[in-house]
Amino acid sequence: MEEQKASWATKINYGVGATGKGLSYGVYGKLELFLLTVLRMDKKLLMPLFFLEKIFDGVNDMIMGIFIDNTYTKWGKFRPWCFIGAVTNAVMVVATFGPPGALRSHPLMLFIYVAFFYVLWDITYTPVDVAYYAMIPALSSSPKERDQFAMIPRLFSGIVGIPMAFTMALAEKLGDGAGEAAWDTGLFRMAVITSVIYMITSTYSAVMTKEQNIAPPRPKEQRVKFSFGDALKILWNNKQVMVVVVVMILFNMANNLTNGAGGYYFLFVVGDAGQEGMLNLLKGAANGVGLCSCSR
Repeated sequence: MEEQKASWATKINYGVGATGKGLSYGVYGKLELFLLTVLRMDKKLLMPLFFLEKIFDGVNDMIMGIFIDNTYTKWGKFRPWCFIGAVTNAVMVVATFGPPGALRSHPLMLFIYVAFFYVLWDITYTPVDVAYYAMIPALSSSPKERDQFAMIPRLFSGIVGIPMAFTMALAEKLGDGAGEAAWDTGLFRMAVITSVIYMITSTYSAVMTKEQNIAPPRPKEQRVKFSFGDALKILWNNKQVMVVVVVMILFNMANNLTNGAGGYYFLFVVGDAGQEGMLNLLKGAANGVGLCSCSR
């Protein structure tokens, strides 16, 4: 079977989709700091929410995979979800960082508002994130080109990650000051700006990146039903996959702890948000070296 190859224009168009997503995710990474230091929400309410949401996120990813697998449109299986997910997710980012002033003096109502949009953020982020990377096999049948499609978004994310390494310093600039009041205004403005870029770049990528060999819908009797239980059985019976999953879980835990501790340390102990940016740049460079080493 002849390999289907993609043009460099397609590769670049695909990579553009990672820019706005990366910018938006960079701002959202400061949500915990925003909730605890700006809104001064109760840790006893937030910590269970964060924990349960992570469990929900794992289930949500599998459910989304089933939805994508059963999607048949003239635009393909993946691009519609990239567009829908990006637009709705961008709205959730702005909503989460912009709770109405009337709710801020009512802790319980504020928590309900934050919890609602926090869960909605996860629900809407999953379609664009899962569909975006799952689309790679539909763009080319060449193993070499698939590796390129996997690396190009990393390159685009790395470029936009340079300014986002200084998120809190940028928030203070946009907030016209320093401290919690500036973070409140600055992070909301960053959420709006990055969300607009997010929608534009994701829409452009979804429109300009063409999937190859869009399969017609299969008859219902020929569709393979896949459940959450099936996924657990596959994971349990494939020890190599299980090791990879465990390593990724541990990596994400360490990364989240480093990001959280680093943000608080440089803001409240060192008192210089710019130094946190330098730490983030070094971490990004280390990740880049690791990716290049693994790709050899």
